[in-house]
Amino acid sequence: MKTGRAATSLQTMVSLALIGAAGPSLSACNDVEAAPEAQSPRADLVVLGDGTTMVAREGALSRDIAEWLAGKGSDSRSYPFGADGFRPETAQLSPAGLSRAVDLGTLLRATPNAKLVLYSDGNEADALAESRAETVASFLGERGVLAGQVRVASMPGDAASGARRHHSGGLSFRLDRSAPAVTGPNT
Repeated sequence: MKTGRAATSLQTMVSLALIGAAGPSLSACNDVEAAPEAQSPRADLVVLGDGTTMVAREGALSRDIAEWLAGKGSDSRSYPFGADGFRPETAQLSPAGLSRAVDLGTLLRATPNAKLVLYSDGNEADALAESRAETVASFLGERGVLAGQVRVASMPGDAASGARRHHSGGLSFRLDRSAPAVTGPNT
């Protein structure tokens, strides 16, 4: 019987030794910082003027435009369409340009009082830039943007100061935010 008791005693000691050895390993788990939580997709949702929503990450051009359009006042802002907006030396939208144009269409449809002017960002009239502007204007029209909201200009005039560059085909746009018309019993 001594061998049975000795075996049980040995098993108990081994079990206790294993538990004792696991203790420091398990307590080390408490020292590990939790992985940061992923940002909620709701943080990227922007509610537009007509109540529709779009996904636009913080710092993205479309979010900047959406937040600016939601503001008050009647002023304008100019933006470059981006060198990556078209396939090289063509008026064909690239994937990045297509995405940008889709976002512009969504923003303009949601804000019918906003106006978009597309223009060459060079110092002179630029046939490639004008062709690209016509491509974007046509695309926006096909996406349901009102005809009166989009205009193509051959020269930016004084509205694009600071946005001018010296390369062929460069395209910029200016958004004009009009104060909404006030309607009421006295109008």
